Amino acid sequence: MIIDTPPNLGVLSLNAFIASDYIIVPMAADSFSLKGVRLLKQVLDDVADEIGRVISIAGILLTKYNGRTNVSKLLERSLHSAAELLDTKVFDSRIRQAVVVQESQLAKEDLLSYAPKAAATDDYMRFVDELLERVEV
Repeated sequence: MIIDTPPNLGVLSLNAFIASDYIIVPMAADSFSLKGVRLLKQVLDDVADEIGRVISIAGILLTKYNGRTNVSKLLERSLHSAAELLDTKVFDSRIRQAVVVQESQLAKEDLLSYAPKAAATDDYMRFVDELLERVEV
């Protein structure tokens, strides 16, 4: 089961961390995401101390990616230091920035049903395969 939480560290996210076997850290291709990694690390350490077990991070997933922009290229270089801080790896998969993702959200449909042939849909499918391989399900 995948629990998709809001992009904050509120009570819903904390409860999801506690209930999860693995965490996937999605990072949008922007500078604010890098700043959030240090805060996430502190929160995960605090939660781990509280519950008496380490919370495993399956990896960092780069989202809203556009390989043609300098911002995405620069952020991609910084991802490895973020992964080191979280004691994890960066997924090879990248989720491209695509309007179809927002459209599917507005239509209240999953991306696979809404746009099965979209490039972003393929990105997510490759990511799922990579995730399953990484966590050895």
